[in-house]
Amino acid sequence: MPEKFTFFETETETEPEWDDPHRRILTRKLYRVDQMFQTTDNKLQQQHQHQQQQTKRGCTKERHNANAF
Repeated sequence: MPEKFTFFETETETEPEWDDPHRRILTRKLYRVDQMFQTTDNKLQQQHQHQQQQTKRGCTKERHNANAF
């Protein structure tokens, strides 16, 4: 019969007793890296949407920056 594994959605849930410390450390590091990439991806999407909105209004980035002062 195959072994049953429990997958945890978040870091806050209790971790299994058989899980060794090295695996937990690596899992947390991977989780953080994944979060970092998601954050960066979200920022890039927001920048892209902002640029599209500026282009639709006919406002270039240079003019947008000049108006900021």
